[in-house]
Amino acid sequence: PGMEISFIEGYKVLITNGSFTAETSTFSLTVEEFLKERGISLGENDKLSIPASTVIKDGTEIVITKVYTVSETVTETTAYGTEIEPNFDFFWGGSELKTPGVKGMDRVTYSCTYEDGVLISKEETGRVVIKEPVSEIVYKRPTSDYQNEVEAVVINNEGGGNYFIDHNGNKVYYKRQLY
Repeated sequence: PGMEISFIEGYKVLITNGSFTAETSTFSLTVEEFLKERGISLGENDKLSIPASTVIKDGTEIVITKVYTVSETVTETTAYGTEIEPNFDFFWGGSELKTPGVKGMDRVTYSCTYEDGVLISKEETGRVVIKEPVSEIVYKRPTSDYQNEVEAVVINNEGGGNYFIDHNGNKVYYKRQLY
């Protein structure tokens, strides 16, 4: 009898910590006090959506983004090159595979940064060659020499004899023309 009881609700706060979201109430005056009251500790790289010194009011929203960096090592294949080996046994533009290429292999280390489990950056920090790639070798008739011959040919097969002028300007006689 004669006692007066007052109920104070406190400030309503919406907190998101990683993937967990909750609405709660508090008597804490700042975000920093609220986090201590709830036993929430931040990691070295974790982010707060508002400064820790922010005064809490009714409806304050606090978002904690969990940030972590890990080292990841993967094995990657590397492409091989192509080397051309001249071979005059082929017609212009002809080619043949002499030796097939072999892909190489590297062990690559990345520094990966995640925010709430989502990859936000990936930076190569190291690379070790496990197996060097081996270039493929292709036999091919050099196009430049043959093309010069073809472009420089002037054929005369009228009454004065059959000849053509080669790429050096020499007259070359022939008996018959084959296609």
